[in-house]
Amino acid sequence: MTAESKNDKSPAVRMRKMALLPSDNREEEDVDMEANFALLTKNRHAQREEEEDSEEYGVQKHDPMSLPELSTMSFEDIVKLQQKVGLKVFNSMAHGPAHVAPPSRRGQKRLNKNRPIEVSSKRRVPYLREVVPVKKSSVKKMLVKSRRASKKTELKSLVLRMPFYLNKGEQNKLQLAEKFEQLKRSGKLDNFLTKKRKRNATKDRKKLPYQNYKHQNPE
Repeated sequence: MTAESKNDKSPAVRMRKMALLPSDNREEEDVDMEANFALLTKNRHAQREEEEDSEEYGVQKHDPMSLPELSTMSFEDIVKLQQKVGLKVFNSMAHGPAHVAPPSRRGQKRLNKNRPIEVSSKRRVPYLREVVPVKKSSVKKMLVKSRRASKKTELKSLVLRMPFYLNKGEQNKLQLAEKFEQLKRSGKLDNFLTKKRKRNATKDRKKLPYQNYKHQNPE
């Protein structure tokens, strides 16, 4: 193949030859180009309907680039079609509408760096609060499991240094013992105990069902 034949097949040379054609041939080519464009538009609409049906039934979409009309059309017709309808319309017909990606939330900027970041309302707040798990180890269990004497002495000293908290029952017992000692020192212990016994006896008598019936219905 010579260099001249290669140059003849280049797009620029073809466009020059097309410009030198007579007006009748140009009109015929324009009619053919309009017919091809109408057929391409019609097939594109049909393909969109097929794609919508395939999306509803879960069928895989067809590739917009696999249009038979574009493969059969010559390069000159494609270039003329682009020049006539515009590159944007041609790309939308050939490749489908361009899908604009939504702006990412990472790209959003705050008006002031001291303001808090806007939280998306689409993400629901979890029912349970996420807390970082912390490993809790019992010193007494470690003391039982440890075998080294040095480790045991260290754990024992640690147990002795740990704070000791009394439960409510033990606190009440200590309060009663302290009150008993105060009454004993003041000499009012006997009177307090007799009153306490009488009070408990009346409470027990009220709880008996037979005694209540006897008081309400005397014979």
